[in-house]
Amino acid sequence: MCNIMADNQQEIFPIVDEEGTVVGRATRGECHSGSRLLHPVVHLHVFNARGDVYLQKRPEWKDIQPASFENRKRPQVSLELVFTRQSHLKNQFKHRFRLPRSERT
Repeated sequence: MCNIMADNQQEIFPIVDEEGTVVGRATRGECHSGSRLLHPVVHLHVFNARGDVYLQKRPEWKDIQPASFENRKRPQVSLELVFTRQSHLKNQFKHRFRLPRSERT
């Protein structure tokens, strides 16, 4: 059996204006089709004590920039969860990225 991974093109994203105010909604497919619709995402820049930055390689099957290296990105911000507290993001990141205990601050 062959498992082919793909992003859910019907996933609903909040659409925001340049100030970050939610002004509507659109599917992932609409947002990533070159439409230039703005939707919130969260990028985390993580450095160790030496100043090295942690990067991840995006999966080959991603619809935007497949197989490229990037800073750690949380999944798209859902319509139900437009804004998340920083402490929640930090805890979620530590859990998902599995930082060595010595790197957790």
